[in-house]
Amino acid sequence: MAGEDSGQARNFITLEDQTHLLAQLWRSPERVPEVLGVLTPDHFTAPGYEDFFRALTETHSGPVPEDGPEREAWRRQRWQEVNEDLQGAAIGRSDLDDVASVRNLRPLETCVQGLLAQGEVRSAVREYNAPTGPGPSLERAGQAVDGALPPQPSYPPPPVEPPAQPVVVVVAGAEGTGAGALTADVTRQLTRRGPVVELGGGYPPSHPAYEAAEEVGLRPEARHLAAAQYAIDQRANTVLRTDARDPQALAQDMMRFQQAGYRIEFAAVTTPEPLRRLNALDAQLSDRRTARLPFTLPPDRLAESANRAAAMGARVWVFRPDGTPVDSPGLAAGRQTPGQVIEAERERGLTGEMSLRAAAKAARIAARTTDWAHQAAARQAATEAGRAVGQNWEWAIDAAVGLPDRPQGPRWGAGRRARAAGPLAARTDVELGELLESTLHRYRNADQKALQDYARGKELQDRGRPGAQAFFDSSQAARETADDYRDTAVGILGEERRRSTLSPRQRQAELQAVQQRMARVKPPAEPPRTAIGYAQPARPRVAARR
Repeated sequence: MAGEDSGQARNFITLEDQTHLLAQLWRSPERVPEVLGVLTPDHFTAPGYEDFFRALTETHSGPVPEDGPEREAWRRQRWQEVNEDLQGAAIGRSDLDDVASVRNLRPLETCVQGLLAQGEVRSAVREYNAPTGPGPSLERAGQAVDGALPPQPSYPPPPVEPPAQPVVVVVAGAEGTGAGALTADVTRQLTRRGPVVELGGGYPPSHPAYEAAEEVGLRPEARHLAAAQYAIDQRANTVLRTDARDPQALAQDMMRFQQAGYRIEFAAVTTPEPLRRLNALDAQLSDRRTARLPFTLPPDRLAESANRAAAMGARVWVFRPDGTPVDSPGLAAGRQTPGQVIEAERERGLTGEMSLRAAAKAARIAARTTDWAHQAAARQAATEAGRAVGQNWEWAIDAAVGLPDRPQGPRWGAGRRARAAGPLAARTDVELGELLESTLHRYRNADQKALQDYARGKELQDRGRPGAQAFFDSSQAARETADDYRDTAVGILGEERRRSTLSPRQRQAELQAVQQRMARVKPPAEPPRTAIGYAQPARPRVAARR
């Protein structure tokens, strides 16, 4: 949905904060009292969000029960009341798809602060643009804008007073598992205590260890050791990002910090096995040096690295790709090793959202390659992802590799397909991927509704009860909607396949040409405003009399 609405780009920070806050309140209604008296419906600008927030706050009543069956019953009652309120306001669930599908939720306090800052910006700008003319609020508007913008990424200077016992947090996980987001979160939390040195990535000129890394030359191992020694000399808190492919080298790094008096914490980010294979295939095809080589799954040595860290006395955490920690009583009590918890997470089944994202990623990978072996690996990953939730994604892989889709027959509504606004060529690769995920999400919902309504109608028909035809009609409408979204997904995958034939320079030139054409399109002229609203054109006869 975020990729389909071009208006969201004008106020992205506000809409993202709104979406995350409403998702928090919807999934945890017991947190509604935390925003009562702090936020109002005027803080929400997206269509439907104002009514959704009003429904969440106005239907809240009574004390929140304790954890257990009473809490779940209270939540179900709250959700039912909110749904009834939204139906009365003519707000459908389709208008709130972003709230239902958002992942990696931000903290509620961060969203509240963002909305308050944005509200202050709108208030200051509104005061500055008052009909009485510009006032003294311009400086306050500038300060409000500066406070609402996210801080620029920067590295703090070395600590003046090093902590008594610094900490090194090892974030271990392969690419595409969410380890990068977890690394950023850990760095942000450690920055509150003081300066932080990040290891395991590049060392740009803004990095505090840049000079130390430049002095030793270009060898990655020497640069890594120089940066680690710089962090130890400064007694700074450190975040070490690694893929844990070499447990021996990682153990040596942890031992180096432990001997310097550091406290070690180990965060392992694990994924189910189908996603691990899919991420490995994506990483191989993204590298020019390995894109044409046969696909070989790299060994998974994350469990061994976690066990070594635990043996060294480190505190070990296991995280899922969405950033939630694995709650394992056996690990906390010492009855399980970290490796056993990681292996159990490897065998865990995929959820509906994880299956959908895996299918979308597999389809994009299949569209970017012409190697039948790589396409077969992507097809296998999509099949396993769909099997986990009972969904068939074979048609998406067929569309990605260019196989003919089902025959297109004339049907009602085929002319008004659910296509995205604007040409697909104007979208970046990230935006195209988000658009594909949202389209597959809508297709899955419409497909499930069509099957459920048909089954319900068939059941009523077999029992001889009235109302079966209404369910059959609803199933037919949902099936047509699903076909429209399927056609849109096929078009998106065709665009992915076309882009794979372009060089980076050709793609950049094409993107610049499309952006220039779109920039030349003049927006519709807005009629002049008067004191009582927009000016209306005079009627011809009245104009002639004048």
